[in-house]
Amino acid sequence: MLKYKHLSSGLGKNMQIDRSEEYFFELQAIMEYIAQDSFKGALVLRSEFDEKIENLPFMPLKNRQSVYFSDVSVRDLIHKGYVIPYKIDNKNSIITVLGIYKYKNSIK
Repeated sequence: MLKYKHLSSGLGKNMQIDRSEEYFFELQAIMEYIAQDSFKGALVLRSEFDEKIENLPFMPLKNRQSVYFSDVSVRDLIHKGYVIPYKIDNKNSIITVLGIYKYKNSIK
């Protein structure tokens, strides 16, 4: 996993962001699909995802509790119809990005 350190606002403690391998595999598939129509569009969307994720340490509880996981520490970041679930580990100051997928009304 790649690790990024951030200073969380107001709290003065470092938060680390870990992106899971599953996230990278799913992101790659999304980028390849979008790039078939617009390579530039894929790059822009990737940049937007990165920016949203990079800002998580500043307000990790900003997003809703995940509807896909029963764990209360898992949140859903939603951007342009994509859901990016992430787990907050306050004890170890780590936010783990679990994956990314297109929004679905229900899990089958």
